[in-house]
Amino acid sequence: MTTRHMDFDAARSESETATEDPISFRLCGTDWAVRTDISGSLLMDFILSERVTDSLRSGKELLLHAIDPERHTEFEQMLREGRPAVAAVKANKAAGIKAAKAEAAIPPPTMAQLDDVIAWLVRELIGRPTTPE
Repeated sequence: MTTRHMDFDAARSESETATEDPISFRLCGTDWAVRTDISGSLLMDFILSERVTDSLRSGKELLLHAIDPERHTEFEQMLREGRPAVAAVKANKAAGIKAAKAEAAIPPPTMAQLDDVIAWLVRELIGRPTTPE
């Protein structure tokens, strides 16, 4: 008779010491760095959501936890308002100001875009080490 046993604590310990590549995404003209220490329970809440309302709630929670807490306000504002237009700036070498082109406003992301971001985020995070919540 043989006993089958898997030590997930040991596997987790090995994976936590592995080098991780940083991940990020661009949405509404802004690059957002993703925290890779997302709790496995956040991923599972989203993956196992049975109702649309649960899926939306857990998707938003996953997105917010994936972004640096210092940028939550900026991220939520982008989700609601998009990115405002940026006026052109003429160069002023004496003041050390470089010329910058005008940028058009970008509307807030659509539900389809957010769905794509969350799906990509889940794929990227699913194989990475997780932390207990």
